[in-house]
Amino acid sequence: MRVLSPTVRKTITPCLEVLPTALPDDPNKLRHAASELARNVGRSWGTDPLYVDLSYIQQGLCAEDGEHILSLLASAAAEYHIKPIFTVWLYQNEPFKTAAADAVHIQDLGAAIRLNYVDLDKSDIAVGLNALVSRLGLTRASTDVFVECGIIDDNNPPDYDWLCSRIPNIGDWRRFAVSGGAFPRDLMAFSVGRRTQPRYEWLHWQSWALAPKLESTRIPEFSDYTIQHAVFHEPPPGANPSASIRWAAETYWVIMRGQALRRKTKQGAAANQYRANAQLLSEFEEFSGPHFSFGDRYVWEVANKLTGPGTPATWITAGVARHITVSSHQVASL
Repeated sequence: MRVLSPTVRKTITPCLEVLPTALPDDPNKLRHAASELARNVGRSWGTDPLYVDLSYIQQGLCAEDGEHILSLLASAAAEYHIKPIFTVWLYQNEPFKTAAADAVHIQDLGAAIRLNYVDLDKSDIAVGLNALVSRLGLTRASTDVFVECGIIDDNNPPDYDWLCSRIPNIGDWRRFAVSGGAFPRDLMAFSVGRRTQPRYEWLHWQSWALAPKLESTRIPEFSDYTIQHAVFHEPPPGANPSASIRWAAETYWVIMRGQALRRKTKQGAAANQYRANAQLLSEFEEFSGPHFSFGDRYVWEVANKLTGPGTPATWITAGVARHITVSSHQVASL
């Protein structure tokens, strides 16, 4: 997020899903960890609003004095002047919802309700949504609704018309977004070399957004998981990542699949696959020049031996920055 251009930053609101590794189970260390998390968010994103989701964290996680993790993060947010909009799922327990209600009134930023696509099939979905808004002490005008579609592929497009019909008073909510992802869980199924993977989440959303529809229909904001899988999985112990590049184009991703980084070869040789792939990528039509995004700049610098060859972390950073820049330009063009 830190390397995105100011123009792109103005067009997006990121949602950070906090992973268990970021917050220890030890109650005596939790307050400090919450403060560090808030400080890191401030360094990377600044004072613009962003969504923070704690669904991967134990719902009852509390500090030694019993203060809930969500309350700890709200206090730390005030200390570092960041603006987290906390997300709440229908299934989260009452202590979590109580902490969320306290936080939204202290911060006056509203909240976001996240729903799974299958939740919309429940006969009492309207009752559940309205009850949660009331439980948080908010109105629909100060609440956002996100519908999570999970993994999206060519045979599994979201039914946007049905989805919109299941959200009560759809025009009254502050924001309305639908999210999903088509990027594979890992690259193990791909052989070494160049491959492409369709961006089905974008293709389906764009097709529906541009199609004729009833005036009462509200087009949801576009949201995806960039170049990551839509469902988080902990990396397996001792994972040996490949020297691969994930690169967003208009309707697909280019995947430059390399070999495993830990191989029986001389030191540095495996990582130099990044440089070779960067040189190839810089000659493809999907490369937009060093001034388009941080990712393009990084490819150009590695290809010209000005930096690198890089690590899995730096290449994920480059790929995510490229993806968000491409997506923001696409949405703006509509």
